[in-house]
Amino acid sequence: MVLFTSCNSNITGVVLLNDIYTIRVKKIMQEYTENKYEVFDKFFNDDVKSYYSSDIYYTKSELLAAFKSDFYYYSNIGFSSKEVYTIFNSDRTYTTIFKPIWTAKGNFTNKKHKVFCYYKFIWRFSKIVSVSVYWDDSSFYEEFAESKKKF
Repeated sequence: MVLFTSCNSNITGVVLLNDIYTIRVKKIMQEYTENKYEVFDKFFNDDVKSYYSSDIYYTKSELLAAFKSDFYYYSNIGFSSKEVYTIFNSDRTYTTIFKPIWTAKGNFTNKKHKVFCYYKFIWRFSKIVSVSVYWDDSSFYEEFAESKKKF
């Protein structure tokens, strides 16, 4: 556990490494690699607001469709390394940070992809109310372009 402060009082908090929110995010992301979403469904708020690279989703079902669409373009999705921790914020929310290297094989290019990602989950009580996902979309656009050539 690490205590830190900032000029912005919203991010003053305590860093937790093996708390319940960190464990839940690990489970959510493990299920994602298996294209399963039981834990996702349990802990995402129905009207979760999601920033997924350049897209914005306003409901759990929209975000779930985006997660599932990865399996159309990729196979063998996984994470080769990951850093996960949770911050208890002064406004009584929790922020879980998940920083993995996302790996997959392109279904259309047959290329192996490795992409550094950054996920920020905001928890209010026991539900994720917001998630931001940042990653380099170039591998997706490459797979998307190749998929259009196949049809």
